[in-house]
Amino acid sequence: MRSAYTCYRELQRKHEEGMAYRISESPVRSHIGVFSPHGGGIEQGVSELVRAIANDDFSWYLFEGTRGTDNWVLHLSSHLFDEPCCVAFVKRHRIVLAIHGKNGDASQKTYLGGRNIKARELIGEFLRKADFDVPEKTPFHLVGEDRNNICNRCGCGEGVQLEITGGQREQFFRGDFRTLAGRKLRTPLFQKYVATLRAALHQLNKNV
Repeated sequence: MRSAYTCYRELQRKHEEGMAYRISESPVRSHIGVFSPHGGGIEQGVSELVRAIANDDFSWYLFEGTRGTDNWVLHLSSHLFDEPCCVAFVKRHRIVLAIHGKNGDASQKTYLGGRNIKARELIGEFLRKADFDVPEKTPFHLVGEDRNNICNRCGCGEGVQLEITGGQREQFFRGDFRTLAGRKLRTPLFQKYVATLRAALHQLNKNV
């Protein structure tokens, strides 16, 4: 689906921060940052993943939709996402990992994207060894190799993004993952997925 806006300023003129959405981050001394421009109710479940993956070891940033309904109107495509705090966040880090949710897909898959081929192959290898389904080929519209993609505006100019299907995210929570209450309790699979990505990032961090 195409974004309703072409840049953050357009979105900001229509929606009030603190009412329709919130911006938050937690900086730490790290070469790697974890973030999502589509958190909260926009792509449900990614906020919980970002915070858990980063924990206290990696910086994190979130742009989260907080409307009661229709949070998708706040979706600004990754190659258009230019919210100033996020741009500054990604530039401060050598490599960033963007977490996205592929809505409307009942399969249990994680698609790899971003210009950092070496880093995304390492992450894919860790996920596959943990028995998560990571297709070798990512659909063109999810590949995320546009230089303007926010994940590729990091310090080295090459980031990584994960597109996690709705069917996979559903397995991470005990309730309905599309609701805030349903995402309160996480499953062992959530913990396994997070632990796998954290291990991959720590390995990647050694080589940055």
